[in-house]
Amino acid sequence: MFFGLRKVEVVGTTTTVAVALEPDSTPELQRILVTIGATDFDSDEPRRDEWVAETLGGPAGAPMIFRSEAVPTARLAEVLRGRGLELTGQLVLPDGPREVTFSIAAYDLPARDGEGTERFLEAWTQTTFDALGITVPKVGPAGAIASPGDGLELSLRVPVASVRELLPAG
Repeated sequence: MFFGLRKVEVVGTTTTVAVALEPDSTPELQRILVTIGATDFDSDEPRRDEWVAETLGGPAGAPMIFRSEAVPTARLAEVLRGRGLELTGQLVLPDGPREVTFSIAAYDLPARDGEGTERFLEAWTQTTFDALGITVPKVGPAGAIASPGDGLELSLRVPVASVRELLPAG
């Protein structure tokens, strides 16, 4: 018998995302608050999607929340104009918050309406199941579907226009 190992990349999406700004101790500082629904995760594999919903949202299916460190409002405006940012904060999961750092950049991508291009903010981080405290289930052929040390990339894409309107005038 011959057993082969192969790299498996699973991609799933959710469209239930809300971005808000939360004033910090002074008007010049803001925290970015991102709420991500876990229950409509779609990877084209229903059993895996149920596991993701419970892992990220708990038995009640609560949304996953990222709350950033305080950032100067002027710095956020620079990000919208194309200057990158490394943003650290707490990712709230059912087993407690975990510190993560997202890289944020702005890109011109095909517009949602199909006409020309539109500017989007993308945020991404690379971590592991283990670093987020996620227990990987023993499911699938020959054991686990993943290992605790396997890479996990979290990414988010939102239109710049929807974030720009959140910034205080000034």
